[in-house]
Amino acid sequence: MHVVGELNDSEAVLHVSGEIDVIVTPELRDAIGRAFEYGVTRLVVDCSELTFIDSSGLGALVEGHTRAEKVDADFVVRDPGDFLMRLLQTTGLEGILHIVRTGAIGRQPS
Repeated sequence: MHVVGELNDSEAVLHVSGEIDVIVTPELRDAIGRAFEYGVTRLVVDCSELTFIDSSGLGALVEGHTRAEKVDADFVVRDPGDFLMRLLQTTGLEGILHIVRTGAIGRQPS
């Protein structure tokens, strides 16, 4: 997994690529935590280049969503690929997380 962050005024965007599993989930949690430490009111996790995510990674997204609610911020999962969308639908998280698809629908990174 690779995470690249952008900070612009009160919005942060985390571009996540590769695979998120139990080994690298702490890095995602740390990146989410750092964004909120900057006082952002909107955190976008761009998943357009994510190829795999396990339950620990899903847990990190849920924790980010919960943390955002506590500080009255918006937490967005942007452009999840087909694999992640199936997981979000299967787990019921599709109805909980704020998901935005901007044109990468059905796109899977090579």
